[in-house]
Amino acid sequence: HPHIGTDKLPQIVNAMRDFIISSGGEVHFNTRLTDFETTKTSDGKLRVTSVLCKNTITGEEKTFTASALLLATGHSACDVYELIARHSPQSLEAKTYAVGVRVEHPREVIDSIQYHGKKDALSLGAAEYRFTTQQEGRGVYSFCMCPGGFVVPSATSPDGLVVNGMSSAKRNSKWSNAAVVVEIRPEDIPASFKEACVKSPALASLKWREWLEKETFSHAEGQKAPAQRMEDFLDGVKSESLPASSYAPGLTCSDLNEWLPKEIVSRLKACFKEVNKNMKGYICKDALLIASETRTSTPVRILRDKETFACLGIENLYPAGEGSGYAGGIVSSAMDGENACEKIAVNLFC
Repeated sequence: HPHIGTDKLPQIVNAMRDFIISSGGEVHFNTRLTDFETTKTSDGKLRVTSVLCKNTITGEEKTFTASALLLATGHSACDVYELIARHSPQSLEAKTYAVGVRVEHPREVIDSIQYHGKKDALSLGAAEYRFTTQQEGRGVYSFCMCPGGFVVPSATSPDGLVVNGMSSAKRNSKWSNAAVVVEIRPEDIPASFKEACVKSPALASLKWREWLEKETFSHAEGQKAPAQRMEDFLDGVKSESLPASSYAPGLTCSDLNEWLPKEIVSRLKACFKEVNKNMKGYICKDALLIASETRTSTPVRILRDKETFACLGIENLYPAGEGSGYAGGIVSSAMDGENACEKIAVNLFC
């Protein structure tokens, strides 16, 4: 379900930071983790003793020592996976994730479908929807539905393009959107990416995701995202014009059939047709596909002990949250973080 509203989150994060500082913690802004310092234990295992960090503005380097390192970097910190691969490639494994597009409708279209034209009489807010289908042996489903929300840019590199969604607390924009994504399993990754990651096979899925984001950027105009009307996507023709959208950087017409991987295209098409049977009107002239949605979860899992939560290949390192590969979304990440901290407390003090 939609969370409390993106516009309210900064106040909550600030309050969390203030609580950490008042409890004796420190917050270092503009500081990037660049490496681990490790030693070998008597049984030959690696053990983290400190971390090296660099100020991204001044270039100043710092070293932090710790009895335990909670690694909660999120699913987009690609450099952290590469760092772990350098120290302990066996600590990583490829996992299933999903990629696709962000689907945007005028809010009144989704409200009319979900409330059967009775929204005003029912005095209800912007309508949600959620679906899961199976197409050609893979799951295709909606994710992160944003009623009365916005489509937003979320790239983390200058040569990639990623879209995401958000809703304010009032959920009162003119549009509603959701990711519609196709399940990607490790065996679906092309052989060329696996061959390029022989030393750390788990990174092949990550490299493929990076390729798709760069491919999306190559069909964009800066941060103007490639987009297509759903009806034109199903008919295999490039849209001559696009409907109004919440995506602030703007959109550019693109035939997604021509460059999205064919396995994603065929499954998305089958999904839209199936969903339209139950949500009549989902396929319409103003339904818009905006590419690409790639950050549903991480393609990589950092292996950890089921009992202690410690990384299997690096002692004193505790992966948690979405970046660990054991959570997917705000709530499950928070719960995973709580559980990891409890394990650290037990391991250090009991």
